[in-house]
Amino acid sequence: MMDLNLLAVFDAIYVERNVTRAAERLGLSQPATSAALGRLRQSFDDELFIRRSGGVEPTPRAEALAARIRGVLLDIRDLHEERNFDPVVTERTFAIGMSGYAALTILPALSDSMAMTAPGISLHVKPVARGTAATMLERGDIVLAVDPESDTRAGARRSILYQETFACIARQGAFALPLSIDDFCNANHLLVALGGGATGIIDRKLSELGKTRKVSRTVPEFLLAPWLISLTEKPLLATLPGRLVEMAANVFPVERHRLPFKTPTFAVALLWHERDHRDEAHCWLREMVRQAAKRGSDSKSIPKAQARSRQLD
Repeated sequence: MMDLNLLAVFDAIYVERNVTRAAERLGLSQPATSAALGRLRQSFDDELFIRRSGGVEPTPRAEALAARIRGVLLDIRDLHEERNFDPVVTERTFAIGMSGYAALTILPALSDSMAMTAPGISLHVKPVARGTAATMLERGDIVLAVDPESDTRAGARRSILYQETFACIARQGAFALPLSIDDFCNANHLLVALGGGATGIIDRKLSELGKTRKVSRTVPEFLLAPWLISLTEKPLLATLPGRLVEMAANVFPVERHRLPFKTPTFAVALLWHERDHRDEAHCWLREMVRQAAKRGSDSKSIPKAQARSRQLD
């Protein structure tokens, strides 16, 4: 019979891709973890993890086993927890994957709600790189992801939280109101390049209209844009998700501009793994995120932001 502790070792090595870090994760010594790996190799008659620079890489056999072993470990965990989930008295930590934009627009309302209804539950927010949410869910690094990519590979389920629009921000008084399409194209643009490129959805839309713009600055994260727009002397125009523009215009010395042409919306989705779909605690957490996403668009939250803006002036 397989020692269940060995399965925990397998799971830790698979997640960490490093035997030493896996040992730290489990609270074991490195020799004990290496010995456990040796026993795993014998049990499964496979090398399981191959040494590579900086760590190890799972074999095809290990990749095939990973989800099943994680499922067994989660089932065992569930056996030791209360079957009737009560957020008021439960003490537990959930890891959620969010971009900086998603965290800013959802996390304040989510934190307030949980502080009132689930004081013993903690959230650990992890960054989600583009297109990695489903893989992180499958590996168990996170239990939920808020992700515009909406990738449903590897057993992930998906639910739309809201549809997001685009708007512009610029330093106050830098551009005339309303913004014409020629004003837009002639401006120096700040592009948020999540994928590292120098063009984006706005450039594709302009191309359809026979227009181009000048991208003179790029940054890798949405939250950097309002800072750069407000702190640089040279006027810049940035096209950002509407919720972020609304918040930035009430905190930074910037003003909102409507785009002078139609742009597509994009869906911000909630992702979770199939194995957690019916779990009572996970169902509760998903509903909390959905309600927080709704409150994040509530205009009643704007006066608070305005009050903070006056204090910063």
